[in-house]
Amino acid sequence: GPQDHFEPMMAAYTRRRDLMAATFDELGVTYSLPRGAFYFWANVSGAGVPSLELCRRAVTDHGILFFPGSMYGPEGEGYIRISFLAPDDQLEEALRRFATVYRECRGS
Repeated sequence: GPQDHFEPMMAAYTRRRDLMAATFDELGVTYSLPRGAFYFWANVSGAGVPSLELCRRAVTDHGILFFPGSMYGPEGEGYIRISFLAPDDQLEEALRRFATVYRECRGS
């Protein structure tokens, strides 16, 4: 069947991935750059709170959802799994909120 829809879709996902990477870079959050998945595995240990607490504050105080690395086992503590599937405008807003909660946690 037709394959012409793949190119614009891949461009959109690459743009979203790069936007998330730029936000993480600005915050000093390290990560593994996704090469085939729609999510980042990001090191948020610099926030100064457990990953579950960061996620709790994010959803409760800022209305954004991502998953603590501790869900994937004890080695995942200090990491989050965060998707970039949302449309561009929603992702941009979510990343602004993520930056806010991350900075708030660092300051507490």
